[in-house]
Amino acid sequence: MKDPCFLGYWIAYIRVTTTADNGTTTTKVLKSNCLKLHPFWMAELGETIGDLPVTSLIIPGTHNSGSWEKYKGVVSEINPLSAYEITQEESIYDQLMHGIRYLDVRVSYHSILPINFWVSHELLPQIPLTSLLSDVQRFVGETGRKEIVFVDFHRFHSGINRPEIHTQLIHLVDSYLGSFLVPYNQPVGMLTPNQLWNGGNGSRTVFVTYPEPLIRKQYSFLWPPFQHSWANTNNISQLEKFLGEDLQVFGCRGRFWTLMTELTATASDVLTRPQLGLRGMAQDANRNVTLWFRRKAWYSRAMAIASDFFLGNNLIEMAIKANAHRAVCNLNDDDKNVKGS
Repeated sequence: MKDPCFLGYWIAYIRVTTTADNGTTTTKVLKSNCLKLHPFWMAELGETIGDLPVTSLIIPGTHNSGSWEKYKGVVSEINPLSAYEITQEESIYDQLMHGIRYLDVRVSYHSILPINFWVSHELLPQIPLTSLLSDVQRFVGETGRKEIVFVDFHRFHSGINRPEIHTQLIHLVDSYLGSFLVPYNQPVGMLTPNQLWNGGNGSRTVFVTYPEPLIRKQYSFLWPPFQHSWANTNNISQLEKFLGEDLQVFGCRGRFWTLMTELTATASDVLTRPQLGLRGMAQDANRNVTLWFRRKAWYSRAMAIASDFFLGNNLIEMAIKANAHRAVCNLNDDDKNVKGS
């Protein structure tokens, strides 16, 4: 197993103490951790998770996965347009390398542009869809078809409103991911990683979900959409209450579903707090999300968990640890904590 700390970047809590009488300063590291990559975590847990339904696994994910841009310092924070549009700082490939396995994808079609299909945040195109698809293709190929990836076409924005546009979109997806796509031939609650890894004609480990039922039924590799638990709030207490309630109602039901753990900006936020941005809101949400999912009543009932600026929380580490020690979802789990997650 490759050392997950090989990137060489660390974060630490330190205590700086200055002696009153002579002004001597001492520094003590209270806690430290490294920036980690987990490109093979599913394969490495194969003996533990291989025969569990995929819907009983915790799947770390990103919200608005394709709305990413490398951090550019202050300019990334003072431009209100990008501050409230960008949700991630890592490319799709890097998200997957870090351990993300659920991608929340929103697409628009622009006939007047040289590239027609774009991953969008609301009305604004962010990256070409081909960039996302090629990153998934590269990652799944490089990791030996052992890592299960969920490409959730969550929403369609402008332009995708005619059958022929859907046909073009699906053919584009198939051209990049066709040999990796899991066929929709049985209820998802019955599928296990071992079935995906040991299937005929090579492992197929990429699920593509599609929200349009009339289109979806024409293709054998399109799966029913995820259910999305979205609080639509900019209040951290309301977010916790909403997610906790949905975990009780929808947890462990043997279906695709996602907890959206981000705070949502209002028009007032954009106008009155232009420099806070989604990065600032994610800072508030992520530190709380890390604590909430230490609770057994939360981590034992979740499936996919999506967040903004995912490196600001510990969901990947939590998911790996919980999957390594979990059984099938238990509807009567108590509220014990995951220690050290």
